[in-house]
Amino acid sequence: MNYKDKIARQVFPVTKVVSRRKPMFLERPWRWYLNLSYHWQAFINTVILSAILIWVPYHFVYMLSYSRSKAEIMAKQDPGFTSDELKERIREFNKRKEEGKAETSKL
Repeated sequence: MNYKDKIARQVFPVTKVVSRRKPMFLERPWRWYLNLSYHWQAFINTVILSAILIWVPYHFVYMLSYSRSKAEIMAKQDPGFTSDELKERIREFNKRKEEGKAETSKL
């Protein structure tokens, strides 16, 4: 409230009751942001956009390289030890175990 407004209120008292509107979502941070200088606003915008433009592609490429490296490791396994063949061997072992023909190392 500035000086002129204070004088006007003394002459013309405010009698109207104003109800406060419902606060906007993130109103306080938004007002803080708008009160910053233009340069600080530009800096914050730059930081946020840089984070979005760097972070998302970085993690996307990281995910692709991670899945590719797993595929290369799976491809370099010994013959008969791929995931499908191991699942098949486990099924065969469980079947033999139920029949009592499973070879175990227990004495």
